Amino acid sequence: MRCLVCVLVITGVAGAMAAPHKSPDSFAGYAGLKLRAHPSKTKGFAKAWKTTDIDNTSTRYAAKKRGVPAFLGVKVDDVVLTVSKHLDFIVGITLKLSGDRCTAIEKALDAAWGESRNIGGMNRELEWPGTRVEASMEHQGTDCLVSIGDKAWDDVKDELKKP
Repeated sequence: MRCLVCVLVITGVAGAMAAPHKSPDSFAGYAGLKLRAHPSKTKGFAKAWKTTDIDNTSTRYAAKKRGVPAFLGVKVDDVVLTVSKHLDFIVGITLKLSGDRCTAIEKALDAAWGESRNIGGMNRELEWPGTRVEASMEHQGTDCLVSIGDKAWDDVKDELKKP
């Protein structure tokens, strides 16, 4: 048995059994909505969400009712969806949390997506790097905002970036 372990380690087979790389690219969505989902084609969207802000490239929607669903097991205070005007699909989801739930969501995100990187900033900003999805967290006093976005969306031109 010891020789088999030696062979596995020497040949690198043991390293192949390591945990897969974690990143926000595994983001499965929030409250049944995924990035690039079309709200206009989502049943019940108009009943559950209200327009809060419109700019040149996007429309933002907030949940109409209190008690929005938890994310990764952590209670969320509020949520805003960002929908591209031109592409008509969800390009970002922002979650607002407060108090001890900020620490809880940071730990949950680290467990789900790997260790965060501190990117500095006045409000202690963290990020979880991904290739398709970008995720960050910004502390604002006792509150925090978790932003999850489609990395390919160009928020100035309102189009997907060319690969």
